[in-house]
Amino acid sequence: MKNCLKFFFAVLTIVTMAMFTSCDVPPEVKPGNGPDTIPTTPDTPVVPEPIVVDTTVQAAIQYCAEEIVSAAGNDYSQTEYAQSAAVKITSNQLSLYSGNYIIKMAVGLAAHEEWTPQSVSKFTFWIRKTLKGENLWSKDYDVANIVFGEWHELVLDEYMPIDKAQDLYFGYTINCGGLPIGGDGNMTPNENATWIYDCTGKKWMQYTNCGNFSIKAIVAGSNMPMYNLGIDALRTAEFVRPGVKFDAVANISNTVNKDVNSFDFVVYAKDKEQYRETVALEKPLKKGQNHNIFFKDIQLTEEGSYDVVYTIENINGTEKDDSESDSRVEVSTSVSSEFVDKVVMLEMFSGTLCSNCPTGHKYLHDATDKLGTEKYVWAIHHAGYNASELTVDGSYDAVAFYGAQMTYAPGSMLDRINLLNVGVTSSSGATGPIFSVNEVGSRGVLENYMEVVQKNMSPIALDVDFTLDAATRQLNVTVSGDLLGDFAAGNLRVGVITIEDNIRGTQAGVAGKYMHTHIIRSFLTSAFGDVVSVSGGKINATFSQELKEKFVLDNMRLAVWVGKNGKNSDVNSFEIYQAYEVKLTDAPYITE
Repeated sequence: MKNCLKFFFAVLTIVTMAMFTSCDVPPEVKPGNGPDTIPTTPDTPVVPEPIVVDTTVQAAIQYCAEEIVSAAGNDYSQTEYAQSAAVKITSNQLSLYSGNYIIKMAVGLAAHEEWTPQSVSKFTFWIRKTLKGENLWSKDYDVANIVFGEWHELVLDEYMPIDKAQDLYFGYTINCGGLPIGGDGNMTPNENATWIYDCTGKKWMQYTNCGNFSIKAIVAGSNMPMYNLGIDALRTAEFVRPGVKFDAVANISNTVNKDVNSFDFVVYAKDKEQYRETVALEKPLKKGQNHNIFFKDIQLTEEGSYDVVYTIENINGTEKDDSESDSRVEVSTSVSSEFVDKVVMLEMFSGTLCSNCPTGHKYLHDATDKLGTEKYVWAIHHAGYNASELTVDGSYDAVAFYGAQMTYAPGSMLDRINLLNVGVTSSSGATGPIFSVNEVGSRGVLENYMEVVQKNMSPIALDVDFTLDAATRQLNVTVSGDLLGDFAAGNLRVGVITIEDNIRGTQAGVAGKYMHTHIIRSFLTSAFGDVVSVSGGKINATFSQELKEKFVLDNMRLAVWVGKNGKNSDVNSFEIYQAYEVKLTDAPYITE
């Protein structure tokens, strides 16, 4: 703040002490915000119909916090001059209130600790299309009512309809000694909120690092948005058994400038309310902020395939609003008693020189232990890091595609699906399925995400048969499956890998050798699986491989998954529907 003050002082000292008259205040013109004036003659005057605006619901468009602090100031021997400040409110911001009206404008003036302007001769509020343009509206404030450190408000003589296609500047000009421009003390850059008129240079100057000026527009009307929350993304079950509980996680954002303290999350199916939970937030969700929230124990009872609607109602205790809203998401859902329990494919990303990996993997394993290890197949991709003895080509492919190197291992991936905004983005900018343990934030949050995925039922009954010859080390695998309920797919992908436990390798931050577990040793398919056809609601495919001599067969496992026929160019096109894991030395194991 001190640096900001010094900068203002430097600019304003350019104003010479011989300057005893003020800079010209920008000329005022008749407001052009009301209805067009109807032509009249001296004999037949016609008065235009007044605009009637419902002002019951109001909202403030602003950058600043309510608290006013000193943005800058000096008494300059109380030499009077005209000072102007402004903010720009963009058409995108105004478009949220299209069809409503600007009814008031408010300005907060700074109160300085060591000095206060001794007199103010004029204080004018104005709105313009450009900083140098004429006023769309202007009005003088009664200087006798000025209190430094407080907000001052003026009502527009004619309410201004909001045109979403037009940026507007909201500003004021005050004639006094010193520089009582109010701000909120937030030094975050804001290119729209910091414009000052340089009287000496006769130009507007922008200060992007000096806080948000205390200026706001108040809007009202009959079309005010009541739903100020949007569901930007949603992850929930798409395959459900009747009456079996499942979970959802929603990324919710505040889209207009009204704080949100509570709301109802509601689920509808077959035109009936199926679920409602009232959420009381620990702290208000402000404009531009978003938040991930988990919703547990949702149920659907009616079998069939239909859209399930997830929406938000009762914001801050207001009953359901019928205004147009972006808080409605429809999820195509299949409900069938045939669906089976789901086993999740949990893939982790690691590196032997990563000091966080032992701790991070334990963090994940603790979660699987709590939720039930039988519900998860897990395998570890090594991302290189001078660990060629542990890294295979398939893992390199997966790491390169999913961007695991960006997670600064340890990272993890659940069924290769998009887990909202938790995680890193792909090279295309889309949010991908990879997230790191650190980004999750806590074990409870990680477990909640895992439960959302795991409580989804599976539309595939998977069966895996295999033989392993100890002498030739030949592994033969047959993968078959039945599509359940009304689930239909022309093609699916099957992935088959081998995994080895108890591999000792170096690890940063760990004395001696670190015991690596569930390391991917080989791919019998590509990293993204091989496409298999569906015939008569069934899949069947065989795979084989000769395992390397260095693999310890007694420590090895086989993992299989079946999922979408996704595109290798789209990080969000994959999803694994069912997974399976078994110890390789289980029967049948050929030893002769």
